[in-house]
Amino acid sequence: MPVKPNDFLDFAKGISTKNEIGVRNAVSRAYYAMYTHAAHTYGLLCRKDSSLKKKGSHERMAEYLKHNLPRDHNYPQSNCEELSLQLTKVKLRRHAADYRLHEKMNESEGSEAISAASKFISLMDKLAMTIPVNTK
Repeated sequence: MPVKPNDFLDFAKGISTKNEIGVRNAVSRAYYAMYTHAAHTYGLLCRKDSSLKKKGSHERMAEYLKHNLPRDHNYPQSNCEELSLQLTKVKLRRHAADYRLHEKMNESEGSEAISAASKFISLMDKLAMTIPVNTK
């Protein structure tokens, strides 16, 4: 059976955050739940945009959410900026979890990342179900 984006979040929730390796894995999986949910919701793994050539796919995703999503789907700018901000914040923690092994990570960081991912996915799903009304 293929893996779905929400499987990453379910897995993150099931990881024990009583030790640091659990926290690091929970943060990492929560981030990938967010990233893959955004990619699959809009059928993209962030297409290349000439203005974003020098950025990686994860940075392009945050930029897409902030700038293109409101324009392409007529979503409220404030919601799209919040999605971009949350993705970026959890990405920074994911980077620390995966690469900055010398930095201590606290138990709360795992739960915060999972909570942020849950809210991100809920908001994204809510927006995706919104049918814009054309008032012209």
